[in-house]
Amino acid sequence: MKTRISTYQTALLLVVTILATSIVFLPELIITRAKQDAWIAIILLIGFMGVISLIYTLLTRRMGSTDLINFNRRVLGRVLTIPLGLGLIAYFLISSGVILRETSEIMVAVYMPETPLWFFILTGLLTAAAFVYYGLEVMARSFEILFYLYLVAYLFAFLIVIKDLSLSFLRPMLAEGIKPILQGAYPGLLFFGELFLILLFAPQMSKQNQAHKSLLGAIGIIGTLFLIAVISSLALFGAELASNLTFPVLSVHRYAEALGFLERLDPLFIFYWIGSGIIKTAIFFYGGIYIGQKLLGLSTYYALIPFALPPVFYTAFYYFQNVAEIAEFLTTAIPYYLFIQVFYPLLLLIISLIRGIKAEEGRDR
Repeated sequence: MKTRISTYQTALLLVVTILATSIVFLPELIITRAKQDAWIAIILLIGFMGVISLIYTLLTRRMGSTDLINFNRRVLGRVLTIPLGLGLIAYFLISSGVILRETSEIMVAVYMPETPLWFFILTGLLTAAAFVYYGLEVMARSFEILFYLYLVAYLFAFLIVIKDLSLSFLRPMLAEGIKPILQGAYPGLLFFGELFLILLFAPQMSKQNQAHKSLLGAIGIIGTLFLIAVISSLALFGAELASNLTFPVLSVHRYAEALGFLERLDPLFIFYWIGSGIIKTAIFFYGGIYIGQKLLGLSTYYALIPFALPPVFYTAFYYFQNVAEIAEFLTTAIPYYLFIQVFYPLLLLIISLIRGIKAEEGRDR
């Protein structure tokens, strides 16, 4: 039975993919560099998403129902498809491990320091593998149900602290020019470039010609929620203090808790952090074995799940020592990620245009 997800479900999958970890780790990286102009860096990143979404939209229209690997074979040939496919598998599985480590790190560092890190990684990985086993459609339906609960939990703390926000912390604007803003936006390219996953989702949509609607919807939701997070952190703590907070969004929750209106808002944070983190881990895990299935020409990917578990666990548990190493890895890996997320799709689009390869010629799923 072929997987079919709706336009709305696809948008939500893109939202959870980008927001799940970036909403916690990225604000500190941006604020440290851009200071009070961090919100301008977010606007630039929204523009970046708009540009790459145009590339993805044009490419998905040419792909039609053809999956990425088979379309790659038609455009670049079978020989080049093998190393590119292996590169995609590495991208997805390494990213899955990094996401799992990010999700587990906060639980150990902030909430349960006496619990072994491997416990959170192993249980999260097995849960993600279960999602993958049941398929993309189950993941989409699960998050479709949970999305509004996540949205309420996410916005609740920000609504409580809104009366304590001071927009004076956002001034002076452009005090140090555009360079710090560009430096602040740079780490976000990796996270926001994860819209790349539309190239996996689009051939499995019930209405493949509406991929652009999923992209636009996702950009709108992601941009709005990210602006809320960054502006709230800046307007509540100021640029200097916010840049010294490892997890500014978590600090906003704890400040709201300290107001005395409600106690213990942390469970709300854990709710959307752990839930969305595991779903994002599952999405990237799925991407790795889905590409592997297409590369090997298998009828199903179930047999590949056990083989993908060890590299994901190794990346999550052994590769990093702490949060600082994760941040350093994400910063240094940006050029490699952008090659996969931007240059590769652009190259595929240009060559398919030159060679005149369209969906009608490539329905070989």
